[in-house]
Amino acid sequence: TYHIYAPIGSTLQFSVNFIGANGQNDYHCHDQCLYGALTIKGISDSWKPQGMRFCCPAQYNQFMNTTSNLLLLQPTNNYYYTDFSVQYKIA
Repeated sequence: TYHIYAPIGSTLQFSVNFIGANGQNDYHCHDQCLYGALTIKGISDSWKPQGMRFCCPAQYNQFMNTTSNLLLLQPTNNYYYTDFSVQYKIA
């Protein structure tokens, strides 16, 4: 799990650029991200145990903002491994 912090009172703007394995950006793109995903927390005021899951190219390159100064990135997999790339900046 990766914790990315901005200064107190700031938020983060981020975009998921890649999730996959073996250089394939659709490797984990299956129903409900069953085989692997990048779970992101911090884009709602709730810190529910499950965040938003990303695993398909249609979800990439969309800029979003956190609601606090914390962005949590949690790569998961049930098959093989998960590579990911996220771009972020202080908003």
